[in-house]
Amino acid sequence: MQLFNFLLPELLPEKAVLNKGLTVVHKLKPLVCISSVLVMSPVSVADTLSLNAAEDAEHTALTLYPNAALVEQGFNKPIKPGAQTIVLQNISDQVLLDSLTIQGQGYVKSVQLTRQPLTYDQLMKSVIGKSVSVYQSGNYLSSSRQGTLLAYENKLGIVSVADGEHLLVDLRDQNGLRIALPKATLPTANFTPQLMAQWQGKENTEQAKVRYLTTGLSYSNHYAIAIEPEQKKLNITVNTILANKTRTQFNQAEVTLAAGDLGMPARLSQFKGRAQMEMAMAPDAVGAAPPEALGELNFYHFKEAFAIPAHSEQQLTLLSEQGIAYQRHYEHAFYSSPFSRQMSSEHERPVTLYEFTTESDLPSGEVRVFQQDSRGRSQWIGQSSLADTGAGQKVKLRLGESFDIDIMRKKQDVKQIDKNTLQIDWQVEIQNSKTEEVSLVLADQDASLLSLSLLEGAEIIGHNRMQVKLPAKQKTTVTYRSTHRR
Repeated sequence: MQLFNFLLPELLPEKAVLNKGLTVVHKLKPLVCISSVLVMSPVSVADTLSLNAAEDAEHTALTLYPNAALVEQGFNKPIKPGAQTIVLQNISDQVLLDSLTIQGQGYVKSVQLTRQPLTYDQLMKSVIGKSVSVYQSGNYLSSSRQGTLLAYENKLGIVSVADGEHLLVDLRDQNGLRIALPKATLPTANFTPQLMAQWQGKENTEQAKVRYLTTGLSYSNHYAIAIEPEQKKLNITVNTILANKTRTQFNQAEVTLAAGDLGMPARLSQFKGRAQMEMAMAPDAVGAAPPEALGELNFYHFKEAFAIPAHSEQQLTLLSEQGIAYQRHYEHAFYSSPFSRQMSSEHERPVTLYEFTTESDLPSGEVRVFQQDSRGRSQWIGQSSLADTGAGQKVKLRLGESFDIDIMRKKQDVKQIDKNTLQIDWQVEIQNSKTEEVSLVLADQDASLLSLSLLEGAEIIGHNRMQVKLPAKQKTTVTYRSTHRR
């Protein structure tokens, strides 16, 4: 350890008046000893390996999950044998420390992460020794003086101006002086965390590699499905929105998207809320190769590396498939509630379903469906969501309710078979106000249902499901019997 005496100027109560409204100037006398502080000797440069993740990384690979990302970076700097401190700068400010791994011929003894939150005091200390402007609070445009910020601590700063005077700036004084920062302060300031790892190397490691998980890097998939009713075909385009909410820029990153269930709950971001982001444009040629299956996940590798700026969002085309055959029908799921006294229900609406299969695996995402109108303009006709779906599996997209189809169910007769069993005769009236014939599926979701029988005007397609053909602009009547047990 080393013992230093800190010398600070002694302030005198002498006051002077500044030009154009600036007040409260304190002259400083010769230096006087104030206090003594113990300072730890810094680690020698020879024992320290500094790695800047934003500037020194020769290779960056990012695997993005819906709520986190796996970051792997390679540095063309060797790790020597023996004890060494590895300082990693400009890593993600939302790094999950328990996931950090340094790959090499040795092991990590301990890790210390120092976060650098953006605070006013930290920002002011970053411009000590630089040129600043001093102005009266609320009067910046009318009067200011140029000087150098000599010291700053706890909202109290000292600025040396051109005529040799020293201005005392007390930010606790609402009507006092204020400091205007230089123009290049924020672009050059570094508020990202610094990580220090104590490394014990067994042999020489030619290339340092670092891997960690972080929140703040994520993606979401968004489907645009174009319906072509005349051909009974649809076209699918999947766009991915990649969001970087961290303060770290990743240059020429190889990006992979992981789709599927990790088998664990999503971990909340350490920083709530959404920072203002810029939209970044990805290269035109970016696209994903067919997915690679590992475990229960699919990994989509983008064909080209690209930059991911800090606080940015960018849209990437993940995949597209054209000319997919589909079927459209309507479905109404209801609970018959046989043991209640309610005898009828009115104005029930079915939902619209589009069913199709694809040759591609489809990752989960939000879905918007579009269709051209008579003027050739693409109109947004519905929205849904899609779970992870394997190639060849049936996709069912549920859109909004159809107001053109009105359903009314009535109990015609109720018969008690025994104390726990009921038979109910139903009449269902369905008005189709559309100009086309459509298909409707009625599904009784009541857990007490044993069977459906004596069906007229429809056909049974499952234990609790009936299918009805609805002619255009007509009313259709369906009757059936349902058996229930408590």
